[in-house]
Amino acid sequence: MSCNFKIVFPGLAMEHIETARAAVVKHGGFFELNGKGGAFEIHTAIGKIDGSFIVKGNEVTFNIDKKPFILSCHRIEKELRKYVGMEEG
Repeated sequence: MSCNFKIVFPGLAMEHIETARAAVVKHGGFFELNGKGGAFEIHTAIGKIDGSFIVKGNEVTFNIDKKPFILSCHRIEKELRKYVGMEEG
């Protein structure tokens, strides 16, 4: 099952994407930025998450292409929000 979601930033999204890249790589994942988008791979204890993203102004649309079956899209979004510094309260 794939999923997608959008995060809207108060400033330039690319600054937050760099924060996410550093966090993903620090935790052993892969994060590639090419122009206005990219791809990422995050390793978890229950399997890996493969996805891509597109940056448009102050918005980033994340597409999750592959994920562990028992990991919800909501949980992935919550964790990615932490990585980009936009955790919901």
